[in-house]
Amino acid sequence: MRIILTSIVLGSCLALSACRVFREDVVDSSVPAIESADFGRMRNVSRTGDVWFGSAPCADDLDLARRRGIRTVVDLSLPEEDTRCDVRGVSSELGLRYFDLALTREHFLNDETVDLVLAKLGDESAGPFLLFCGSGGRCAMFVAIFRAAQLGVPLDQALEEARHNGMDGGKQADFVRSQVARLAGEPPTDATAP
Repeated sequence: MRIILTSIVLGSCLALSACRVFREDVVDSSVPAIESADFGRMRNVSRTGDVWFGSAPCADDLDLARRRGIRTVVDLSLPEEDTRCDVRGVSSELGLRYFDLALTREHFLNDETVDLVLAKLGDESAGPFLLFCGSGGRCAMFVAIFRAAQLGVPLDQALEEARHNGMDGGKQADFVRSQVARLAGEPPTDATAP
């Protein structure tokens, strides 16, 4: 009897353990995948739900954004990156909201910037969104943080998606890890410290 009871308890523990491992790897089916997309002359463009992201747009691309129902343009470019047009002015003319994070090379990998981007993307009344930067890679990094921290996409998957969409590995991947840990309330480790 004791052996049977021990077997049942052990079997139940293994089954529960297997369910936990399986559930951590499952992405909620309501979370949209990241898809490659065409967006006028913009390069390296992808889309996930109401968020489009890629390289800097020109005036025709912003007009296309308006026609696709995008309401907010989020500028993640650095001052030295060529935006090919006056994005702020053209957005205003087209009735698009323009949100400039005024990033600098020295100060874009920080908690405040991440919090601002996540707050903007979390405001459903402001979407759909077009995020842009010089190449689209920085946008992919912020989208990875958004997907992992806010939508529950497994971190490894979010990082792989971001690399596929132009994010550099190394420092940017470490930054994504540290921000997802921070947003989850986990203490920083050597592997996740920015």
